[in-house]
Amino acid sequence: MASLTPSRFDVDQFISIPQVGTVLLTSCMKALNVMVYNVIYGYTNSVFAGGTVVHGKLSNSGVGIAPFHDYDAQIPDSIKTALVSIESGIKDGTIKTGWPE
Repeated sequence: MASLTPSRFDVDQFISIPQVGTVLLTSCMKALNVMVYNVIYGYTNSVFAGGTVVHGKLSNSGVGIAPFHDYDAQIPDSIKTALVSIESGIKDGTIKTGWPE
């Protein structure tokens, strides 16, 4: 297997590490493209609060779960619905992750 640098884990691993695609159900993603865009957008529109830390989270689309790709047809709709419900619960605060905001 090729050397895996940390930046390769920021995106859908089905795409970034294709050699594991046949055994990969899904992966967690840091949406760095979204976060960088939001910071640049904020700066160019004079609403960026400099000197702050920007956290990627579900509520700002900074993290997410990758598609199931080759396994999509094998994942029951009940699981997919539960995942959407869990994501909504985390976003609206009804499900606590233990991670401070």
